[in-house]
Amino acid sequence: MMKRFILFALALFLFATCSQQPTAVIEASIEGADEAQIVLQKLNFSKIQTIDTIKTAPDGSFTYKVKLSGANPGFYYLYHEGTKLASMVLLPKDKVIINADLKGNFTIEGSEESLLLQAIDAEFLKTSAQLSELADKGLEGEDVGLDMGKTYIEYRKTALKHIFNNPHSITAATTLFQRFNENLPVFGEINDMFIFRQVYDSLKSVYPQSEYVIALKDEIEARERAFELGEKLSDAKEALFPDLEMPDNKGEMRRLSDFSGKVIVLSFWSVAQDAHKMFNNDLVELYQKYHSDGLEVYQISLDIDKASWASIVRSQQLPWTCVNDGNGINSPAMSAYNITQIPTFFVIGRDGAIAGKNLFEKDELEKVIKAQL
Repeated sequence: MMKRFILFALALFLFATCSQQPTAVIEASIEGADEAQIVLQKLNFSKIQTIDTIKTAPDGSFTYKVKLSGANPGFYYLYHEGTKLASMVLLPKDKVIINADLKGNFTIEGSEESLLLQAIDAEFLKTSAQLSELADKGLEGEDVGLDMGKTYIEYRKTALKHIFNNPHSITAATTLFQRFNENLPVFGEINDMFIFRQVYDSLKSVYPQSEYVIALKDEIEARERAFELGEKLSDAKEALFPDLEMPDNKGEMRRLSDFSGKVIVLSFWSVAQDAHKMFNNDLVELYQKYHSDGLEVYQISLDIDKASWASIVRSQQLPWTCVNDGNGINSPAMSAYNITQIPTFFVIGRDGAIAGKNLFEKDELEKVIKAQL
């Protein structure tokens, strides 16, 4: 009798546990998807999980109750034959209403988080298309790199506005991890860790167990380690300069250390900025003035578009060593010299010690150069 009672109590406990599992409801109407197979997927931070395959009614509609894994928001997607039909963020007790077609156009109601996701995703996809279109132009114009830079900066402003206007939205966290390609994250600068910290501080009290909030913490710690390493490196005045090896505009590998024994101006710049190209005129003047005395320039471009960079180098007839590894702000040179803004200049003396760093003006740059010659 006691054994039967224990089994009954256990069954009641399991039933109560299952009945308390958080759920959300999707009501969808998909134009053209009559009795079609719709795949529901969930993003588990770095991988996609298929939840179920749903068959629509003859009018393309369905209602589906999603079992959520907890109280944290989850990112879910509807697919049909490989085409993404809709994106949504689901929280317990949400009831979202989706109207979509088979081309990926959709509207959504009943979820503020989903609306925020839809808005920032639309801007990101639009910018991605613009960048791809500009990249396809290749060497057709020297202004391509500048246009790409402007497009990138405009989206970054949009993303920042989204983050700061919605500090408690989980979409603020995922926006921080957006990247246009492997080498072009939206927030890839070392100083962006302060933005990561601000978003993390806003979200940790709301969703402390969210995998996205935990990922923010991990990213902050990684960036802080990189920043501390860069600070130690930049403060090691007596140490030899960190050597670099990068391809020049002719495709040949060039080492910074090849100029050891001379006074080296190490320059970081981008062709996407007109001001940087204008400063090259000042640098040419200094180079022509002091080159015969032993001055060399090793100039690193932080542009992703190498074709546009090479075109500008040719048009400006830059007389020194110009290099670019195509990694943009993810270039190892950035962390090696702890670069936080460009253009910037370092002066390496004949003895291999860094005699000047983070120089931004022609007069202060010339002053350090003259002291080393």
